[in-house]
Amino acid sequence: MSGRRIAFLFIYAFASMTFPVLLLLAMNEYSGHALTFWVQNNLAVTILRCLAYGLAQIFLILLRIGSWATAVEPRCKVRFPSEELRKRLLSLNDEKLPFGVLQDSKDLNRIVASWKIVDEKWIELFAARGLRMQYELRMKLIEGEGVVKAQDNFRKLEYVGGLDEKGIKLGSRSSFFRGISLFRYERGLQYGVIYKNGKLKIDYAYNYTFDMAEIKNPVIEIITGSGWEFRPVVFLK
Repeated sequence: MSGRRIAFLFIYAFASMTFPVLLLLAMNEYSGHALTFWVQNNLAVTILRCLAYGLAQIFLILLRIGSWATAVEPRCKVRFPSEELRKRLLSLNDEKLPFGVLQDSKDLNRIVASWKIVDEKWIELFAARGLRMQYELRMKLIEGEGVVKAQDNFRKLEYVGGLDEKGIKLGSRSSFFRGISLFRYERGLQYGVIYKNGKLKIDYAYNYTFDMAEIKNPVIEIITGSGWEFRPVVFLK
């Protein structure tokens, strides 16, 4: 993800909403306010057209631009096979790390990275650091394109139980968010897990704050370092 792409995304979003308004105002002024009378006489049609334009901008253009703007290009010119990429991603599983990576048993190209909220030994630390949202990075490997499509998922959680038996309960489905978050990936930043030259190095002394970057950055390092593109999407089929 580059700052220029993100800037372009915001500029386009602003322009796509303001330019039509300015154009209509200019047309109305030029026509001697004839447009105003037309809108007043055809209010329902005007509202429907505005809604259609807004939905077209969101679903046909902005979502694609958002995915393009937040994508991270491969760092390696040689693309490794999907089997090797899956192996590298699953190598992030370590009992001393507060997050894990799981593979779908029915579709091996679907992988999820998330905080270990069901692991009792991490619950106290999660609570102490104020973790209030479970974060899941859901991914799908598209081998024909050399792309890993990824979707951010957040869900509220609450802590239950007493001193002797603590647990975490996920919130209702209404507390769910999924899609693209404007996370800024920065190459070379170290978040407890370092991936360099095809090798994984874990800093067990790293002090986790449970920011999503602490999961996402190492995952992106592995994906792009394996010659694949990391591409955030709103809908992951």
